[in-house]
Amino acid sequence: MVLERRCDAPRYQEFLVLGIKKVAQRWENGKPDEAIVERPDRELPDIEALNAAILQSEWETTPDGQLRPPWSLAYAVYLLRLHDAQIFTVINSTDGQRVAAVTLHNSIEWMCALKGTMVWAIVTLGSQLFSKRFKKHRPDFVIAPNGWRELSGNGLVEVKQLTAATVGQKVEEPTLAEEMKDAVRF
Repeated sequence: MVLERRCDAPRYQEFLVLGIKKVAQRWENGKPDEAIVERPDRELPDIEALNAAILQSEWETTPDGQLRPPWSLAYAVYLLRLHDAQIFTVINSTDGQRVAAVTLHNSIEWMCALKGTMVWAIVTLGSQLFSKRFKKHRPDFVIAPNGWRELSGNGLVEVKQLTAATVGQKVEEPTLAEEMKDAVRF
């Protein structure tokens, strides 16, 4: 199931983020016709090269009369709705979706690094202002309060909330002598 503009998913619903992927999509007759999902063992094909291999006379036109290349790079976020275990895919090739997916991906990577283990984010769906000039919004995956989980054989395990006191070991500020690599001897 794909969350589309016409899907009315209430923002308060919580979703477990299952994955974030780049996808090369080929469009035909206004619908995605082919998709190549990134994998660790292969790179995505060059989108510009794929489009260059198709005659522009075969490209579709947008509602404003512009030619639309058949291949585009999309960003997919795979979600599991927690209350009924339904799986959703939020996918789009817009700059807004790219920023939302990359921001979420970075947050997950940083939390994994801080925790020293694989953790999973629980998010709600939101939106953020993306262009003040054009008053456009982009999707936003809002990490829920206490929204980090580890997966174990027993299911979801809540991750303890991080505080400045619990992250890593405290590092003392360097003394002036350490900064200057010199000491004044008396």
